[in-house]
Amino acid sequence: MVKICEEYSIRWSFAFSAGKSQLLHFGKPTTGTDVLLYNEPISTVKIAKHCGINLYTCLKSMDRTIDVCRTLRATVISLIRLGVHPAILNPIVCSKFVKQVCYPKALYGCELWGKLTSTEWLMLERTQHYICKKIQGLPRRTRSDMCLPMIGWFIH
Repeated sequence: MVKICEEYSIRWSFAFSAGKSQLLHFGKPTTGTDVLLYNEPISTVKIAKHCGINLYTCLKSMDRTIDVCRTLRATVISLIRLGVHPAILNPIVCSKFVKQVCYPKALYGCELWGKLTSTEWLMLERTQHYICKKIQGLPRRTRSDMCLPMIGWFIH
């Protein structure tokens, strides 16, 4: 496949960069197989970013889910620090900001996900509960089933 791309680039007078290229090897790792582009080796990596989406070779989705939860929490906290807080704005307005800004950022590329495990669903639900309490200014130990409907959120 790399040879075909190399020949095509020569025919149409453009070049790929072997230094910027990365190889993802899915499945069992093999040793001693170098993939060459213009007689330069392409580095093999375990994680690569393509169009803003991290691709993992381990075929396990837990790392991806942990990254999504981290991104979601960090984005919400940064919004709160900017002033989208219940002391300044109505919590329903805060929830609209979160739904329009934070969720699309964190869940970008989720259509490529496979089936989530029950642990991953639980992690995502806990993150949503954390966010819900944070944008309402409620303590961490507030019951989650009570704080979600207060701003019109429901678990689907």
